[in-house]
Amino acid sequence: MKLKRINSKKVKVFISQEELEEKEMNPIKMKIQVPDSHLFFYRIVIEALEEMEYTIDSNILMDIYSYPGYGIYMMIKTDEDRYASQNEEMDNTLSIQFVEQDHFIFEFTDFEDVVDACKILYGKWSAAGYLYHLSSAYYMKIEGVMEEEAASVAAIMLEYGELSSLTEDFLLEKGLRVYHDNIIPVMIEYFND
Repeated sequence: MKLKRINSKKVKVFISQEELEEKEMNPIKMKIQVPDSHLFFYRIVIEALEEMEYTIDSNILMDIYSYPGYGIYMMIKTDEDRYASQNEEMDNTLSIQFVEQDHFIFEFTDFEDVVDACKILYGKWSAAGYLYHLSSAYYMKIEGVMEEEAASVAAIMLEYGELSSLTEDFLLEKGLRVYHDNIIPVMIEYFND
């Protein structure tokens, strides 16, 4: 399990496919066996918060992104106001939203990292990349990857960037799409040394 503190109210957690298998958990079981999956996620939250030395006295929201063949990525955040009411039974709840992804979105802080990632992907995998620019960062949506190749493609991309929790709809609305089609062959054409 990999953890990253975003700020005082957010923690990113990544659990690989191998770790999920060790814990006898998979995306189908997470959605079907709700009591087992809630207990699994509750334990992850407790472990993540203890390791990051967080103390939580409010509601916890968890967005879970499932990447078949690669693992799950979770954004754990606190939300003091979401369930604010006079009903004390609603205090300190865990709310889970499960999103199954058929693509990855990676964030890059440097354009050179985007170019380098495209050079490695080109011709080796069946991946297609769509590039966006937003707030001085680049975001690449990777799709068309076969499930058995997902872990390899994600590992390559993680050498240059990190998984993003932004959606393509958000990037289309707030960001700028750099090119209308698969950007990977274009990068090779213009930036091949």
